[in-house]
Amino acid sequence: MPYPQEHACRINNPDKYDKFNRKNCDQKHDDKCIDVIYGIKDGKSEIQALRYPKDIWTASAARSHCKTRDGTFEAAAESSQEKQIDRRALNFEEAEIRAMENDAGQMKITGYFALFNKLSVNLGGFREKIAPGAFKESLKNSDVVDLFNHDPNFILGRESAGTLRVWEDQKGLAYEVDIPDTQLIKDLVISPIKRKELKGNSFGFFMPWDKEGYDEWGKDEDGLPIRTIRKIEELIDGSQVTFPAYPQTNLALRSKQRWEEGQKGLGENVKPLLSSKLNEAGTQDPKTYDPIKKRQEWLNEFRSFFG
Repeated sequence: MPYPQEHACRINNPDKYDKFNRKNCDQKHDDKCIDVIYGIKDGKSEIQALRYPKDIWTASAARSHCKTRDGTFEAAAESSQEKQIDRRALNFEEAEIRAMENDAGQMKITGYFALFNKLSVNLGGFREKIAPGAFKESLKNSDVVDLFNHDPNFILGRESAGTLRVWEDQKGLAYEVDIPDTQLIKDLVISPIKRKELKGNSFGFFMPWDKEGYDEWGKDEDGLPIRTIRKIEELIDGSQVTFPAYPQTNLALRSKQRWEEGQKGLGENVKPLLSSKLNEAGTQDPKTYDPIKKRQEWLNEFRSFFG
């Protein structure tokens, strides 16, 4: 079974040993500690398994190292406490926040929690955008709650109660909420919206940082990493906020680290292929060698490394 704080790499079956001895940081790779489990049988010991502390090892990096040891890899378990919520925000104009009355005289707020294909500010060494359709799956089973300033003490509406409606359109993640008919909410939320004192919308969400298909990474023309969110696993809440900001990007940074490690590994894989192709070209008979044909074959092989 997965361990909660470390990734595991089984080298040998534990059933063959009488007892075990663990040595923390007994080995290192790229200056990162690896804990070693030694299996002992008849007074002799050998490596039974490796452990990679997940506070310094990503799952992808640990998996790659385990592969070099011909081991069986298992990523660390993900506990409920580790299901961190990321937040993103839009300013007032982008969010198109409106407070109005419906035909029945009920006050409601409309706007956008997110916009598609809009590049964020610099989030600490990268920028980010959300692809159209990113919320599609999460909206199928969502129970989004609309909170004032993300404060659970001030609930403006909820999907399961029928007071909040959230959907994707061509622009982004739109919403409409029927707010409580209380003087407190009118004073706290409606009046500041009308006076443009509430400065934007924000939403909270969860998506795994170490799984394929949820985001993609690339670079802009200046070489700055760009993250494209393709799929959000769970939409948690939306909020009208006093200070729209991007304070929580821990999971995005871990995803970025995973991508950068993959890029490093990609380069190492391409080098031997390129070397072999150059050697092959240098040994061909110039009378029969067709460089145009070979060029296309090479391109096809190199493309396989980039999907």
